[in-house]
Amino acid sequence: MVTNQYGIPLFMEPLSGNESEKKTLLRTKEEVRKNLVTDETIYHMADSALYSAENVARLGDQCFWITRVPETIKEVQQIVQSNPDWISCRDSRYKYATFTSSYGGIPQRWVLFRSEEQYRKSLLTYEKNQVKGLERDKTALHKLCVKGFACEADARMTVERWLAKHPRYSLEHLDILEKHQRSSGKRGRPRKDEHLEKIYHVDVCLTFDPVVVAHEKELLGRFLLGCNDPTIDPEVMLEYYKEQSTVERGFRFIKDGRFHVSEVYLENENRIAALAMIMVLCLMVYSITEWQFRNTLATKNATIRDQYKKPTRKPSAKWLYFLFWRVRQIAKIVDNRRVCQILNYTSELGDIIHLLGPPNEKILLAQKLMPSVG
Repeated sequence: MVTNQYGIPLFMEPLSGNESEKKTLLRTKEEVRKNLVTDETIYHMADSALYSAENVARLGDQCFWITRVPETIKEVQQIVQSNPDWISCRDSRYKYATFTSSYGGIPQRWVLFRSEEQYRKSLLTYEKNQVKGLERDKTALHKLCVKGFACEADARMTVERWLAKHPRYSLEHLDILEKHQRSSGKRGRPRKDEHLEKIYHVDVCLTFDPVVVAHEKELLGRFLLGCNDPTIDPEVMLEYYKEQSTVERGFRFIKDGRFHVSEVYLENENRIAALAMIMVLCLMVYSITEWQFRNTLATKNATIRDQYKKPTRKPSAKWLYFLFWRVRQIAKIVDNRRVCQILNYTSELGDIIHLLGPPNEKILLAQKLMPSVG
């Protein structure tokens, strides 16, 4: 699904969960570009699945795109682990450093961002996983060394190789113990003149290397964005990329069971596509309502109360619908005449209807003035 920056859907195609995102995202971009006719500069946002040397080369400079650059690329790893000269954003939660790249043969601007909020969240997760990781790695090292070694050099080399693959650890102590045992497979007490094998066992205690751990923590909260517009402002680039979340909100809307839509299970692909189209049309109505109402609030410098009874200019359409949840229209008999009445309609809801515009006020007025039946 493709949406604009306000979450209004522009394109939808149901796909199998087994299809490759790298191929389907590229195909979707090309289909949207064919059908989008405008003189404005358009930036296409996507997640890191779009970014590959093949896709970048194929898109070329025919359209502008912004995406997160995956850290599986060696060049990206070097940048993320570097110590750049940070520049503060107008939003104090972010800092950035700019780089240039020609990955895929296309000139690009790469911007490394550091998010303070993401850093704090990642730090909590890091420290939580750090303790679990230590116990897991202690067990792994113990299993590696439990059978013993033929010589002291082998025992020491095995531990050193393991440490090289796990640089966050250092040795608190390492003791290599010499023991004698019967030949492999034999049990019981050895005879007096029996030859015993010499075996070396490792007694090791791991601890975290403070330098490595401090460096790993420093890298938290970083992410790299790429764009094929070398002149784009880094802060504009970040603002546009964050609008990608509107697509995720659209998917949450479609999947949300709190709208009390009956569940339908289908197998035929054409019927699945038809149902998906209906849900996307519902999303379009929902998103346009939200966008227009927020614009009206901003234009008229007005607010409504949110879920926490605080004034807001950015209510969700779901919250608007919830405020009207208890409004009911009833018909009752008065003096042998059928009279229509609207219940639970408050002055607050009247203000919202007024902000929604004259067409909605006319609908409500028509309900209030519905002709009576004798």
